[in-house]
Amino acid sequence: MKQRFRLTFEVVTEESVRDGDADRRGFVSDAGRGPWISPAESDWSPEVPSVFCLRDAVEFLTARESHGPVEADSCPVSRTSPPRWFTYGGAMDMDGEAVSVSMHVPRTVSGSSAMRIARLLKCYGVR
Repeated sequence: MKQRFRLTFEVVTEESVRDGDADRRGFVSDAGRGPWISPAESDWSPEVPSVFCLRDAVEFLTARESHGPVEADSCPVSRTSPPRWFTYGGAMDMDGEAVSVSMHVPRTVSGSSAMRIARLLKCYGVR
């Protein structure tokens, strides 16, 4: 059985930063598959979130034109403290929006497998 990964997004604008919140956030839908599509250009908040196989999730994340280091939700990242999600992006673009996308690791993925995914993504702090 293939593992199923969910992708979420968050868009922060200069105005939303002043309020200490994001402008919009939600789940990536099937419309977001393939090359990077701006959340404003498609249905990014479906009622039933889409699931991605690991290959599609990684391709979606790495297909973006610019992204900073991949960060995990745990620190230090280790087999005993495995990451539950990874986040790409967050740098302001020319439109004044910072878009970050997170890949959520299914609960059925072992700590060792989560660490292999972290190495695959070249997660910050993982060797």
